[in-house]
Amino acid sequence: MRRQNIRHITVVAHTRAGKTALLNALVARASVVQADAKDNSEHSPFACMGVPLCYTPHGPIGSGEQTGEAARDDSSLDVDASSPSAAMASEYLINVIDTPGHVELAADVTTAMRVSDGALVLVDCSGEHQPRGLMGLRTEQLLHQALDERVKPVVLANKLDKALRNGRLSPEEIYRMLARAIENVNRAITTYEYDEDNVVGGWCVNPCKGTLVFGSAKHGWGFTLAAFARLYAAKFGIHETKILEKLWGDWWYDTETKTWVLEPPTAFDSGTRKRAFCQFVLDPLLKLYDTVRHETSEDSDSNKLCSMLAALGVDYEDHKAVEGNGMERVDFVLRRWLPLTDAVLDMVIVHLPSPVTAQRYRVRTLYAGSMDDECARAIRDCDSNGPLVMYVSRIVQKRMTVSKGSQSRQLYAFGRVFAGRIASGQQVCLCTPTYEPLRPAIDGEFQAQTIDQVLTTTMDEVDDRIFAGGTCVLVGIDSHLKKTGTLTTAESGCSIRSMKFSVASVLRVTVVPKLEGDLLRVVEAMKRLAQLDPIAVSSVDDEFSAGPVLTCIGEYHLKRCLDELRAQLHDENGDNEACELIVSEPIVCYRESISSTSSQTCLTKSPNKHNRFFCASEPLSDRLLHDITQGKLMLPHDTKTVAVNKKHRAQYLMDRHGWNENDARKIWCLGPNSDGLNAFVDQTRQVAYLHEIKDSAIWGFHWATLGGALCDEPLRGVRVNLLDVMIKSTIKCGAGQIIPAIRRAVFACQMASKPIILEPVYAVAFECRSSQVERCTQALCDRRGRVLSTEALHPLLPTDDSSNGIDTLVMAQLPVSERRGFHHSFTEITGEDARIQCVFDERNYDVMAGDPLDADTTAGGIVRMLRRWKGFRPELPTLESLCDKL
Repeated sequence: MRRQNIRHITVVAHTRAGKTALLNALVARASVVQADAKDNSEHSPFACMGVPLCYTPHGPIGSGEQTGEAARDDSSLDVDASSPSAAMASEYLINVIDTPGHVELAADVTTAMRVSDGALVLVDCSGEHQPRGLMGLRTEQLLHQALDERVKPVVLANKLDKALRNGRLSPEEIYRMLARAIENVNRAITTYEYDEDNVVGGWCVNPCKGTLVFGSAKHGWGFTLAAFARLYAAKFGIHETKILEKLWGDWWYDTETKTWVLEPPTAFDSGTRKRAFCQFVLDPLLKLYDTVRHETSEDSDSNKLCSMLAALGVDYEDHKAVEGNGMERVDFVLRRWLPLTDAVLDMVIVHLPSPVTAQRYRVRTLYAGSMDDECARAIRDCDSNGPLVMYVSRIVQKRMTVSKGSQSRQLYAFGRVFAGRIASGQQVCLCTPTYEPLRPAIDGEFQAQTIDQVLTTTMDEVDDRIFAGGTCVLVGIDSHLKKTGTLTTAESGCSIRSMKFSVASVLRVTVVPKLEGDLLRVVEAMKRLAQLDPIAVSSVDDEFSAGPVLTCIGEYHLKRCLDELRAQLHDENGDNEACELIVSEPIVCYRESISSTSSQTCLTKSPNKHNRFFCASEPLSDRLLHDITQGKLMLPHDTKTVAVNKKHRAQYLMDRHGWNENDARKIWCLGPNSDGLNAFVDQTRQVAYLHEIKDSAIWGFHWATLGGALCDEPLRGVRVNLLDVMIKSTIKCGAGQIIPAIRRAVFACQMASKPIILEPVYAVAFECRSSQVERCTQALCDRRGRVLSTEALHPLLPTDDSSNGIDTLVMAQLPVSERRGFHHSFTEITGEDARIQCVFDERNYDVMAGDPLDADTTAGGIVRMLRRWKGFRPELPTLESLCDKL
C-alpha cells in the first residue's frame, strides 16, 4: 500500500466522552485487517498497538476546492486532489490507537502520540459538562500532549443527540453550546506556548474546513457541514463552497428578502432572519426528530414521512421494521442518512497527514541529532532507502499457556519505522534515549543486536520487511531495552528524543514477599512491570534495607501496577499457592534544592589528595526549570552542529534568563541523565588537563544529582559552578579519583546554600455549587492546600438536568502527601459523586516549611523519616565534614 494512503491516529477523550462507542462503530464499519481486532479493548495488552482498518471512500469527501486546498497544505493527502475522485482512488490503511481517559494514565497517551501523526479528539457537547469545567480542562491537557509531539488534531463534537432530544433548547442555544465547545478546543491550540516552527498555529478547528464532525457515537450518526452543503448545492443549483462558508459563524439568512446578512436580527425585525447553521442544519434535524417520533397511522402522516425518507435515501419499509420507540427509529434514519463512521474516516483521510507529510515537520521534534545528517534527511523524506531509524515506544506482552496450568509471557517491542526498512534477521544498532555519539561512555549505550523476528501489529509474520512509515512488533530485543530505544543502521546516527510525559511518578511503595524465598521472583516481576509500564519505576538498592521499591503516578496507577504484578506472579506459579505480597504505605517522592547562593567556596580533594576542586552553587529560576522540562536547552548529538547550537543555547539563556555569555557557553551538562533540572557550569580559566577529567567530572555530577546530601532524594534547581581545578598529573586523575571528589563537592555546595526540601503538589480542579465553595476551601486548607482561583460556570442546560446545580469551578493546590482521603471528604461535602481531578507534573513543587537541618520542623521530620526508611544513619552530614582544607 502507498505510504500516502496510510494514517496513524490516536483517539483521545476525557472519561465518559463516548470513545468506546466510536471505536466500536469504526471497527464495525471498516474492514478490519486483524481478524480479532475487536478484542483490542482499552485494557488489552495490545491496545497500545492500535486496530488496523481498511477503508475505501464510497463517495465525495469534500468539494473539489476543499480537497485541492488540502492537497496543497502540508497536512494534506499527499496526492493530486484536483478532482473529487482523487481522494477515492484507492484503499486506505488507518491504524487507530485507543487510549485511556483517566488522567493518571496520561503516559499511555504520550506513547501513542509518538507513533501517530494525527489525533481524533472527542468533545462532549451534550451540555451535561461545562466546556470550561473539568471535562474541558482534561481535553485541553490531551490537546497539549498532542501538540507537544506535533500530532495534528481533528475533533468529533459528540452527544449532539442529547441536545436535540432535550426539547427545551432552541436551535440558537444549541449553536452557542457547540460554539463554546469548539472555542475551548481552539483556545488550547492558540495558547500553546512552544510553536517555534510555526506548525501548530494553523491547526485550529473550523467546521467549514471539515476538521470537525458533529454527531452521536452511541447512535452511530454524524456529519460534517460539507454534507449539508452538497445537499443544498444540488437542491438550489449553487456551488457548494459558497454555501459551506456560510453554514457556521455569524451568517444569517433572510427568508423574506432571500439574502445573506452578517447582522443578527433585532427586536424590530419581522422574524424572517435566522442563523444559517440553525436554519439549514439544526432545523432539518429537529424536524426529522419531530416527524419520526410523532408518526401516526394516518395516511397523510405516512405519506409525508415516506417522501421525507425517500429524499434522504432511506427506505420507508426498513424504517417501519425497526423495533422500539420513536427515538430508536430516529436513530435508524440518521444512521442511514448520515453515517458517523463515513464522516469520521473521510475527515481522517482528508485532514490528517500521512507519514510522508507528517515527518517533514515532526523531524525537528523527534530527532536528537543534526537536521543535516543522513538520518534526519531520511526521516524528513520518509525514505525507505535510507538508513534505518526505528523508535520502540513501549514493550508489550502476550500470555501463553504452558504445562501444568501455568502461563508464560512473551515480550514484544512495538514501535514505528521512521526511515529505512527492517526485516527478520537484520543486524541493527540499539541506542538508549540518552546516547550521544560525542560521549558514548557517558550518556548511553550503543549495541549491535539481531532482530529475531518482525511481526505486523496484527501479530502476523512479515513476508518481506516493514518500510518507513509503518509500525511493527519485534521479537528478540526486549531483553536489551529498559522501556524505549532507537534502532538504527547508521553508526554515526543519533537517537530519537525521549518522550516528555505530562505526568510524573511521585508515589512509591516497598514490595516484599511474605516468604523470603520468593524475593528473587518478586524482583524479576517488578523489573518486567517497569519495562511494560511507560512511567512506572522499579528499583532495587543493595544498601536500601526496606526492600524493592515501586514508584507510580498516583493511587489509581499504583493499584493497576500492583494488580499486574500479582497477575505475573500468579501466572508463574500456575496452580500452586499464590505469592503473597506485603506492600508498605505509599511514601511521596521529594526533591532536595537550595534557597541561596553558597556562603563560601567549597574545596574538595580526590582520595589520593593530588587533585583539588573549587566549587560554588546558586539556585536556578523556576522559569528556566520550566524551559528545561520542555527541552529548550537540549543540544543535538552531532559533532558538526553542536558548536552552532551551543551558541544558540547561549544566546537563548542570555536573552531570556539574563545569563553571563561566558557561563551560557560553558554548560558542561544538565543532570541527572543529561536532561535533568540541574546545571554544571565551567567557570575555570586556563586549567591544565581539564579536558582529560571532564567526562569523569560529569559522571560525578550526575551521581550527586541523583541523590542529594540530605536524604538521597534527587536534586532540583541547583546550578554548580566549577571555579577552579588543580591537577598535578594526568596519571593521578583517573575516574576513581575525580568522580567521588566532584560528588562530594556538589554535596558541600548544597549544604553551603541553605538547603531546602521540595514536596510535590497536585494541581487540583473540582466542580461544586457556589454554596459549597467555602466548605471545600476549608477542607483544602486543613490539608495544607490552597485555592488559586474560582470561576463561575454558566449552565448550558436547564438546572434540573444532570448538572445538579454545579456552577463553580475551583482551581487549587494540594500536597501529594495529603491526598489520601481527600476524595472521600470532598464527596461528603458535595453529597454526590465528586467531580475532581488531581494532576502532577514536574513543575508542581513547593518548598516545605522549616529548616531541614532542624529535626523539630516539618521539613526536618521528613528528612529524618526518609533517612530511616532508606537505612541511613540519622545524623546529617555537615559542611565541615564535606569540605577539605588547603
